[in-house]
Amino acid sequence: MGTVRQTLTPTDNPASTGPLELPLAPPAWEDDAAAWDTVRTIALHRLDQMMRFEPKVLRGEKPRAIHDFRVASRRLQQAFDLLCPDNPSHDLLRLRHHVSRSRKALSAARNYDVFIRRANRKLAAKRPSKKETWEAIRDYLVKRRTKAHARAAAKIGKLNLSQVYLRMQAAIEADAALNTSDHSPSLGKGSFRQKLLQELERAWNAFESASNKARGASDAAMLHPLRIAAKQLRYLIEIIQEFETRRSGRALQILRNLQDRLGEWHDLEVDERILAKMAGRPRFVRRHLDLTRSLLRQIAQNRKSTARLIARSMFDDAASDEIKTCVVSLIQML
Repeated sequence: MGTVRQTLTPTDNPASTGPLELPLAPPAWEDDAAAWDTVRTIALHRLDQMMRFEPKVLRGEKPRAIHDFRVASRRLQQAFDLLCPDNPSHDLLRLRHHVSRSRKALSAARNYDVFIRRANRKLAAKRPSKKETWEAIRDYLVKRRTKAHARAAAKIGKLNLSQVYLRMQAAIEADAALNTSDHSPSLGKGSFRQKLLQELERAWNAFESASNKARGASDAAMLHPLRIAAKQLRYLIEIIQEFETRRSGRALQILRNLQDRLGEWHDLEVDERILAKMAGRPRFVRRHLDLTRSLLRQIAQNRKSTARLIARSMFDDAASDEIKTCVVSLIQML
């Protein structure tokens, strides 16, 4: 936790011409109970959002519902983590784990949805080149997506999210851990500023570490952790913004821009894996030799697109300095 205070200072920003103008702490932060109530309200809202999408997700009719469900689950986890004590009970950890598992169960279906949308755009062009190739790709994707969604729906059904919803709602509203131990820590207790500072420093350290490792990288092993760290930092700052803090809005804008670039890279990476799997089936290759050649050419084109994306610089040094300044401001305010 001390790492951020030691390494993040206003003078770290080359463009800085003087001391940071730090905002006064919002009055709501003066009262721990009021601040925790605000976070509880946010957590309950995000919980309701996630569950509102569940029926649509299980029906599998609207790809957007899967995306919205996954985003809502990440935002819920961030609020829940802020509410949880440093040593949460087994029941609280289990609830959080169920939310995470439900999101991960849908990742394959989400990836197919993104690629199907791209294939449809190619086919909708006035003069789509290689129409036969893209029709074959789309047909393959639709079949795989159907199977992936069926597996995801079965996994989510076993998780019994309705029960998870009720128990998590009760834990948040009752301000109590779910087990019966008198020594069990409660949700949303203690110094709000101290817990928020701890979470913000943790999220920033993870983001900064991932950013440093990912500079100049182009492989998933380096860039994927940065995607996760950027999301966690963004969703935490979204909570901070509810307290009408200065600089939080600019920090969110920078993180959204970074997420867009990382998301574009991730989709190209996933597309390549799907195409490689499609072209790597021996029976398919024997029956569709020409189509296999087209798929390999498409993989090569994807790699060129990825290289161009990396060359455009996934990281903007000025934006990096600015978000560091924003986070420093928030940390020093606490």
